[in-house]
Amino acid sequence: MMFYPNFTEFYHKGLIPIGKQDQKCLNTTMTNWLIALEGECTKNNESIYHWKVSVYLADDDGTFLFSKPFYTSPAFHCIHSAFAKAKDLEDFGKNDMLTSIHI
Repeated sequence: MMFYPNFTEFYHKGLIPIGKQDQKCLNTTMTNWLIALEGECTKNNESIYHWKVSVYLADDDGTFLFSKPFYTSPAFHCIHSAFAKAKDLEDFGKNDMLTSIHI
């Protein structure tokens, strides 16, 4: 079965360089975090969205593997809650602690 990403409602933040401590925990040549909000219509109503926050490993050009997120949150019913989660993850990434938290 083919997997197609949802890029219709895909909003990513700027790249965050992976810090030295996080890099030690990862087995990758990727150098950045890419944090994105992804919206999906509910099955019952196309005008209502659920939002999730995903964290991907990315290179310096922003290329990332959409099929292998480092983290994906549960669905949020409110985009404001998803924004808050994205901000928390961004702060952990900037402080070189994203791999050390239990998300």
